[in-house]
Amino acid sequence: MINSTKTASRQSQSRVPSNIVALKPKAKKKGISTTRPGGDVPIAVVLEQLERFIREIIWLPNDADYAVVVMWALTTHVFDRFNHTPRLSAWSPVPGCGKTTLLQILEKVAQRGFMWVIPTEATIFRYIEQERPTLFLDEMDKYLYNSQAVLALLNAGHMRGGAVPRVVGEGEDMKVKLFKVFAPMAFGIKAKHLPSDLAERSIRIVLRKAPKQMVKYDAHEHEPVLQLLRNGMAAWASKALPHLKAAPVPSALLNRSGDNWRPLLSVARAVGGDWYQRIEAAALAYDKAHVSTDRGLVLLRNIKEVWPDGMDFMTSDKLISALTEREDWPWSEMHPTGKPLSKKGLASMLEPFEIAPKQKNEKVKLQEVPEHWGKLRGYWRKPFEPVWATYTPEESAP
Repeated sequence: MINSTKTASRQSQSRVPSNIVALKPKAKKKGISTTRPGGDVPIAVVLEQLERFIREIIWLPNDADYAVVVMWALTTHVFDRFNHTPRLSAWSPVPGCGKTTLLQILEKVAQRGFMWVIPTEATIFRYIEQERPTLFLDEMDKYLYNSQAVLALLNAGHMRGGAVPRVVGEGEDMKVKLFKVFAPMAFGIKAKHLPSDLAERSIRIVLRKAPKQMVKYDAHEHEPVLQLLRNGMAAWASKALPHLKAAPVPSALLNRSGDNWRPLLSVARAVGGDWYQRIEAAALAYDKAHVSTDRGLVLLRNIKEVWPDGMDFMTSDKLISALTEREDWPWSEMHPTGKPLSKKGLASMLEPFEIAPKQKNEKVKLQEVPEHWGKLRGYWRKPFEPVWATYTPEESAP
């Protein structure tokens, strides 16, 4: 006997999201053209439908991220108008959060989207040069940390002019060719932390398991709808591209943060409506939560957070213990070794700030060898204070 409840549940999970019925291929009465790319659908309607589509299939705990992923997808159609193209990083702590599904959806609406499997440096830069695609790389944990060449390529493609030099030809015809690698990219990852240089070039989207039943993505049923959305975005881009100008970036968005958000802000302003306000609010909130992904600056902020009030000196052991016990910080599992932060590593990272471990002139009995005496070695608070005041002014040291 067939369980009608389970059957109904499976049917509801594979249906087309209710909010985008107007964009189903048969919905000609709604004014959606299925015979020419994009039809005459206003871009605001296309983006609204895409957002509703994603909302019914993917759970993003930060509501502002829905606007971000939609605007990032539209920006891939005009990325060549800008000097930078931010990477979109889809992160989930455990399997089953929809990371791969989100990438599959975005691949169908992005400009020349292509989902890459087991990438190598040689194939990526040649493919980018040939096709100028939007690349999607899922499960980056499996290869990113084992290939510095791939990591360097992902970083280089963030900025216009990024290129990989290679020798081509044979014999007397050999010459150096520059393979251009400037291209939009999105990737899925489960690692807690990206390498800092790639993280600075990325906008991170966090996924969680949905607290409610979501519509199950079905490629056969949903791709025609996504194709219509992609056509609408492409049609708008072809008309908007000649007139698209870079929008001013809020003063709080400095350096790479400004580089990452400028394309999205510019496209959002061109689209109109409340899109610019939504993206600006998302950018400012993101920047506040991710003040800097440079490991040195992150280390300074974390040391300041764990340093006890009123304490002038901390031993290296105690400081490292305080840093590594926090699971949400990168110090318990350092890239690329996966090992915890060491005393040598701590000293090396603080050296550029002219902070070095010192001995405290107070003899203490060593627990391991009671008959011997040793000196405390660690860090004084005083050298940190001017550095904290310079690099963490929003939380300057008392």
